[in-house]
Amino acid sequence: MKQNFVLIHPYCHEVEVQIAPDRNCPNDNAYFMPKYGENTFLNVICGIWQAEKQMNDWIRRYDNAMKGLRYWEAKAKENGRRKGINK
Repeated sequence: MKQNFVLIHPYCHEVEVQIAPDRNCPNDNAYFMPKYGENTFLNVICGIWQAEKQMNDWIRRYDNAMKGLRYWEAKAKENGRRKGINK
């Protein structure tokens, strides 16, 4: 399958794009690297892993916050029922 990308850049910069197929790259994926030679593939994978870890941390924090809100909502409803506010 042929991939299609659009690279948007300001007029003041010249951009050079190098296409480098790699047998270690998984199917249906493409990675952008600053210069092909400055970073090894291992550094790119490490960067992707760190970004994925950060995303998972944000998801975990969001889930924890939602659990806390649900807990306090249930507590408020329970206290309301005890006092006869919400029957």
